Amino acid sequence: MNHRFYNLCVLMLLYMVEIMDFYRKSKTEIIMEKFNEIIASDKPVLLDFYATWCGPCKMMHPVLEDVAKNVGDNARVIKIDIDKNEELSRVYQVRSVPTLMIFKNGELKWRTSGVTPAATLEEELKKYY
Repeated sequence: MNHRFYNLCVLMLLYMVEIMDFYRKSKTEIIMEKFNEIIASDKPVLLDFYATWCGPCKMMHPVLEDVAKNVGDNARVIKIDIDKNEELSRVYQVRSVPTLMIFKNGELKWRTSGVTPAATLEEELKKYY
């Protein structure tokens, strides 16, 4: 057998195994893996668990835009729709929205629920730069 052809077959087989493994994982497992990568950051990550139908959540949107602009590259601000990410909401026991959390290196550092002023969020984030 041609050596190049053999190497190509091995690479294709490895690729197929990778694809099969991907398809064995549920959508929830893939989301949880990506989420865990995000919160494992050495920069603080502010998460906003929100719902599109929630009035106070809509009020938080411009606040979070200001926070993201003001903290720049020192932190990340991420919004998570609880209706599209029910498993994450369940795992982190989100009972009301908006619920805000700060993670750093995979560890929950701070949590609150309800409308929160930008100054408070920025102050909390600065503790973990």
